[in-house]
Amino acid sequence: MTNRDGRLGIVLSRGAAATLGALALAAAGMAFAGGANAATGFNGTYTAVQKSVMIDPETGGQVAQPDQVSTWIVFSECSLPGCTAHIVSNSLNPLEMVFDGKQWNRVAITPQTGNCGGATVPARGAVQVLQPRADGSYSGALTSTVDCGGAPVALSQPITVTPA
Repeated sequence: MTNRDGRLGIVLSRGAAATLGALALAAAGMAFAGGANAATGFNGTYTAVQKSVMIDPETGGQVAQPDQVSTWIVFSECSLPGCTAHIVSNSLNPLEMVFDGKQWNRVAITPQTGNCGGATVPARGAVQVLQPRADGSYSGALTSTVDCGGAPVALSQPITVTPA
């Protein structure tokens, strides 16, 4: 049966409409989460190599230091709100990351430091991201700002994470 404007005359109760709406949202969330999980697959044991630098307090230039190499054990899962990863590292600094559909973003960064002329100095703030690559590895950077020689200096320490 159709009404005047040609639509079917089906009217849902509030409860039925709410149930159908919840199912639609859940299905959309599962599709996103499943797609993100399939695209990222961030689970297992990885080798993380982070470039390290020292700031020359006289020039503000960055002087390369030995790489920081660590082993990561990663557990990630996706659910309705998105994907999260818990990373246990032999550097004793656990990491929590969330996936935004393009990259993994570190949730809370423990107080970071920088190296200014051989002295350890606190960082003003820091951001860490990892972008998935087609070969199953991840690349990104830990970016922070430190005061060195009375001036703020931005540090970007590239990091590559590869399956072990």
